[in-house]
Amino acid sequence: MAPQIANLTLWIKEILDGEFAALRSDNLVPNYITGGPSFPDAASSAALSSVAYRVAHVFPQTFGTNYTDVAAKIRDAVVGNITNLGTMQPIVNPLPDPFPYWNQTGLLSTESQAFGLMMLSAWRDWIGA
Repeated sequence: MAPQIANLTLWIKEILDGEFAALRSDNLVPNYITGGPSFPDAASSAALSSVAYRVAHVFPQTFGTNYTDVAAKIRDAVVGNITNLGTMQPIVNPLPDPFPYWNQTGLLSTESQAFGLMMLSAWRDWIGA
Protein backbone atom coordinates (compact mmCIF):
# COMPACT_ATOMS: atom_id res chain seq x y z
CA MET A 1 0.00 0.00 0.00
CA ALA A 2 2.94 2.35 0.56
CA PRO A 3 3.66 2.79 -3.18
CA GLN A 4 0.05 3.71 -3.85
CA ILE A 5 0.04 6.27 -1.02
CA ALA A 6 3.30 7.74 -2.34
CA ASN A 7 1.84 8.02 -5.85
CA LEU A 8 -1.37 9.60 -4.62
CA THR A 9 0.56 12.08 -2.50
CA LEU A 10 2.74 12.99 -5.48
CA TRP A 11 -0.29 13.50 -7.74
CA ILE A 12 -2.04 15.67 -5.16
CA LYS A 13 1.12 17.75 -4.82
CA GLU A 14 1.37 18.17 -8.60
CA ILE A 15 -2.26 19.26 -8.87
CA LEU A 16 -2.04 21.73 -5.99
CA ASP A 17 1.27 23.14 -7.27
CA GLY A 18 -0.18 23.66 -10.74
CA GLU A 19 -3.47 25.16 -9.58
CA PHE A 20 -1.92 27.37 -6.90
CA ALA A 21 0.51 28.75 -9.48
CA ALA A 22 -2.53 29.94 -11.48
CA LEU A 23 -4.03 31.79 -8.51
CA ARG A 24 -5.34 35.20 -9.57
CA SER A 25 -4.73 38.48 -7.74
CA ASP A 26 -8.15 38.04 -6.07
CA ASN A 27 -6.87 34.73 -4.58
CA LEU A 28 -9.26 32.58 -6.60
CA VAL A 29 -8.34 30.16 -9.36
CA PRO A 30 -9.72 30.88 -12.82
CA ASN A 31 -12.49 28.89 -14.42
CA TYR A 32 -10.03 27.79 -17.11
CA ILE A 33 -6.29 27.70 -16.51
CA THR A 34 -5.57 27.83 -20.24
CA GLY A 35 -8.02 28.53 -23.04
CA GLY A 36 -11.69 29.24 -22.71
CA PRO A 37 -13.33 32.05 -20.78
CA SER A 38 -11.34 33.02 -17.72
CA PHE A 39 -13.10 34.37 -14.67
CA PRO A 40 -12.56 33.64 -10.98
CA ASP A 41 -14.29 30.53 -9.66
CA ALA A 42 -14.95 30.31 -5.92
CA ALA A 43 -16.22 26.72 -6.15
CA SER A 44 -13.10 25.14 -7.61
CA SER A 45 -10.98 27.37 -5.39
CA ALA A 46 -12.82 26.11 -2.29
CA ALA A 47 -12.42 22.50 -3.42
CA LEU A 48 -8.66 22.95 -3.86
CA SER A 49 -8.37 24.71 -0.51
CA SER A 50 -10.15 21.81 1.18
CA VAL A 51 -7.71 19.35 -0.36
CA ALA A 52 -4.73 21.43 0.82
CA TYR A 53 -6.03 21.50 4.38
CA ARG A 54 -6.82 17.78 4.38
CA VAL A 55 -3.42 16.67 3.08
CA ALA A 56 -1.64 19.12 5.39
CA HIS A 57 -3.48 17.50 8.27
CA VAL A 58 -2.62 13.94 7.17
CA PHE A 59 0.88 14.57 5.71
CA PRO A 60 2.24 17.70 7.46
CA GLN A 61 5.84 16.83 6.57
CA THR A 62 5.02 16.96 2.84
CA PHE A 63 2.34 19.65 2.77
CA GLY A 64 3.58 22.41 5.03
CA THR A 65 2.73 26.06 5.43
CA ASN A 66 3.40 26.82 1.77
CA TYR A 67 0.15 24.91 1.05
CA THR A 68 -1.88 26.00 4.05
CA ASP A 69 -0.93 29.67 3.55
CA VAL A 70 -2.35 29.56 0.02
CA ALA A 71 -5.39 27.63 1.26
CA ALA A 72 -5.97 30.39 3.84
CA LYS A 73 -5.80 33.09 1.16
CA ILE A 74 -8.34 31.18 -0.88
CA ARG A 75 -10.54 30.60 2.17
CA ASP A 76 -10.52 34.32 2.98
CA ALA A 77 -11.39 35.19 -0.63
CA VAL A 78 -14.23 32.65 -0.77
CA VAL A 79 -15.70 33.67 2.59
CA GLY A 80 -15.31 37.33 1.66
CA ASN A 81 -17.44 36.82 -1.44
CA ILE A 82 -20.38 35.07 0.22
CA THR A 83 -23.59 36.96 -0.56
CA ASN A 84 -26.24 38.12 1.91
CA LEU A 85 -28.21 35.01 0.91
CA GLY A 86 -25.28 32.77 1.87
CA THR A 87 -24.27 31.76 -1.64
CA MET A 88 -20.71 31.69 -2.92
CA GLN A 89 -19.75 34.05 -5.71
CA PRO A 90 -18.38 34.05 -8.35
CA ILE A 91 -19.16 30.56 -9.56
CA VAL A 92 -19.62 28.83 -12.88
CA ASN A 93 -23.21 28.69 -14.09
CA PRO A 94 -24.10 25.01 -13.66
CA LEU A 95 -27.11 25.15 -16.00
CA PRO A 96 -26.37 27.61 -18.78
CA ASP A 97 -28.59 27.85 -21.77
CA PRO A 98 -27.69 27.52 -24.58
CA PHE A 99 -24.76 25.14 -24.88
CA PRO A 100 -21.69 25.41 -24.40
CA TYR A 101 -21.60 24.90 -20.67
CA TRP A 102 -19.35 26.59 -18.14
CA ASN A 103 -18.66 29.75 -20.10
CA GLN A 104 -20.48 32.16 -17.80
CA THR A 105 -20.88 32.94 -14.13
CA GLY A 106 -23.95 31.79 -12.24
CA LEU A 107 -25.97 32.71 -9.20
CA LEU A 108 -26.41 29.42 -7.38
CA SER A 109 -24.82 26.01 -7.50
CA THR A 110 -25.40 23.32 -4.92
CA GLU A 111 -22.04 21.86 -5.88
CA SER A 112 -20.28 25.13 -5.08
CA GLN A 113 -22.04 25.31 -1.72
CA ALA A 114 -20.84 21.77 -0.96
CA PHE A 115 -17.26 22.70 -1.87
CA GLY A 116 -17.48 25.66 0.50
CA LEU A 117 -18.61 23.39 3.33
CA MET A 118 -15.84 20.92 2.52
CA MET A 119 -13.30 23.75 2.69
CA LEU A 120 -14.53 25.02 6.05
CA SER A 121 -14.73 21.50 7.47
CA ALA A 122 -11.17 20.72 6.35
CA TRP A 123 -9.93 24.02 7.78
CA ARG A 124 -11.66 23.30 11.10
CA ASP A 125 -10.02 19.86 11.27
CA TRP A 126 -6.63 21.29 10.30
CA ILE A 127 -6.69 23.89 13.08
CA GLY A 128 -7.76 21.18 15.50
CA ALA A 129 -11.12 22.67 16.48
